[in-house]
Amino acid sequence: MHNTRVTERKLRKKIKQECNFNLFFNTFGNNCQRYKSYPLKVKIMPTIHTVYQGELRTQLTHVASGQQIITDAPVDNQGKGKAISPTDMLSASLGSCMLTIMGIAARTHGININDVELTITKHMVANPRKIGKIEVVFSNFPDQLDAHQKLLLEKAAKTCPVALSLHPDLEQTFQFNW
Repeated sequence: MHNTRVTERKLRKKIKQECNFNLFFNTFGNNCQRYKSYPLKVKIMPTIHTVYQGELRTQLTHVASGQQIITDAPVDNQGKGKAISPTDMLSASLGSCMLTIMGIAARTHGININDVELTITKHMVANPRKIGKIEVVFSNFPDQLDAHQKLLLEKAAKTCPVALSLHPDLEQTFQFNW
């Protein structure tokens, strides 16, 4: 019985590593489906605590770190526009997530992407009011990147959890200025 547990543990670890590796290449085999079917015993706890402060303003607290962020409705939606809006934060989350996943891929493959930058342009639409398009433009890459490294970084960016979580009607465009 003990040997069975050890073998299963090793198998789960191997499959998890394979699935994480495949994430960067957007390929998922049968093993990834098997890994996802294993029940994970993880304690679930709140991630964000939010308090409405009135005047279309909220205070968000990241539970694990205690970091706080204030959001404010934009001027064009009855707010004061004195802090980042929730839709700006969604756009910023996409960019930050893309750079983070690129950073993981870069570290894994020994690529230095320090000082890479991106700019985000958010386009709102009406009826219903929502984000219709987010444009992300990457720049300030190191000069020495080869074609394989560029492809790896692009694929990593496009498979970030935020990008994959957004509704398909939300147009996402990415430009990599190598």
